Amino acid sequence: MTTWRSVLRRNLAISWGEALVLLLLAALAALGLGVAVVRFMRGLGATTGLSDAYPWGIWISFDVFVVPFSAGAFTLAAVVYLLNDERYHVLVPPVVLAGLLGYAMVCAVLLVDLGLPHRFYNIIAFLNPKSFMFEISWCVMLYTIVLVLEFSPVVLEKLGWEGPHRLVRSFTIVFVSAGIILSSLHQSSLGSMWLLLQAKLHALCRDLLSNPVIEDYELVLPR
Repeated sequence: MTTWRSVLRRNLAISWGEALVLLLLAALAALGLGVAVVRFMRGLGATTGLSDAYPWGIWISFDVFVVPFSAGAFTLAAVVYLLNDERYHVLVPPVVLAGLLGYAMVCAVLLVDLGLPHRFYNIIAFLNPKSFMFEISWCVMLYTIVLVLEFSPVVLEKLGWEGPHRLVRSFTIVFVSAGIILSSLHQSSLGSMWLLLQAKLHALCRDLLSNPVIEDYELVLPR
């Protein structure tokens, strides 16, 4: 006897367990979207309980986690294109896509984290080279563009655009080299930011603050 359950089981591309996981993830996404709406309506303080004295919460760990998660893009691209190891060439497109999605997620989350997200353009309009956040913002922005260019050959090939596809592929080494430089720069600066939090550093690390180069930087966004 054929029932609606058996018909659905035959036509459903995923199992019931996978469907349940997707529903749970969708519920979490809906909850996060609701919290984001409240954040934009009432501010960061209403949703995080933080203040100007303590502007970072536990969620910053998620932000920082997504960045190294996306680091596989420039690492694998360097192995394949700079070290000429073709064994991993088939893995480059999905890994670069994962990196692109990761950085796009970081950009979206950072817009939520900003106190005045509608003024995000200040990092472009007002240059502040003494700010760690200035360097991080520019490198993240430029590396996201590089990831789009690195993944674009896959899209161009699917569309059958041979001319643009050959043009982009001819600059692969340039994109890979730029990605390594930009990603390494902003990830090193993320670690350097902790040197500015003197009261929260271990005593063994405080000697590093005597470096005049470090003391010359500020933890502020351009205004």
